[in-house]
Amino acid sequence: MAPSNDIYEGLLGVMRGYLSETSVRVSVDTALKKRGLTPQQLRQENVADVVADAMVGLRLFCDPAKLGDLMLDLADYCDSTRSDGKAGPT
Repeated sequence: MAPSNDIYEGLLGVMRGYLSETSVRVSVDTALKKRGLTPQQLRQENVADVVADAMVGLRLFCDPAKLGDLMLDLADYCDSTRSDGKAGPT
């Protein structure tokens, strides 16, 4: 297995609270491929875009009763990866 990075692992960790490991990996890896990235290349400046792309798959696999919480947790995670301390898109 290829080495990863903390942002990628953190993102997977948030999603694992709501989805199976397989669903998480498929959704995130598909989103990364769409952006021409590998897990090792995921950085704070593109994590929000990858999350937005992954939401397509996540909406299909996540329990609808938990989807709102997942989206909020992902938004919090994206904000926590920002190095400038500001919330919201870059």
